[in-house]
Amino acid sequence: MENGKNRELLTLNSGDMAMPYEWSIGLYGSRFFQEIREKRRFLGIRCPKCQKVLVPPRRICGPCFQKLDELVELVSCPVGLIKIDVEGAEYAVLEGATRVLAECRPLFYVEVGAEQNADVTAVFQRLKYRLYDGDSDDEVELTQCAFNTLAVPRESTRTNRC
Repeated sequence: MENGKNRELLTLNSGDMAMPYEWSIGLYGSRFFQEIREKRRFLGIRCPKCQKVLVPPRRICGPCFQKLDELVELVSCPVGLIKIDVEGAEYAVLEGATRVLAECRPLFYVEVGAEQNADVTAVFQRLKYRLYDGDSDDEVELTQCAFNTLAVPRESTRTNRC
């Protein structure tokens, strides 16, 4: 009726409903993680104007405002040092980076928790890296990872003092 008198109120009942979601971080972001998972390689995207390679890939270069579409594999980019501090996922990161480890042979500075120590040590030993205590000035090579480990390729002349 008029003026709000004798109105029938509408009541909505909510209930459980299956809502399957798949999270997406965009076209290039999703591709970045798929390449790591499926092909064990890292991708970046090169800006046609400034030639910077951005990781993870995105659609627009922040400094240049250029549209980006040239995906590049990062193994072709020089990698000198990788720092890993991932709270218990050190082994997974190293296993995902085996190609970079084998081809680029970078130095690693890794925070290694006790539960990951044996696995991380095994990866570095398998790939012929020397291990040093990153918190010490001693140039003593370790047989297993320290909490803060500096891993140096055996063929390198560097020590923990780099």
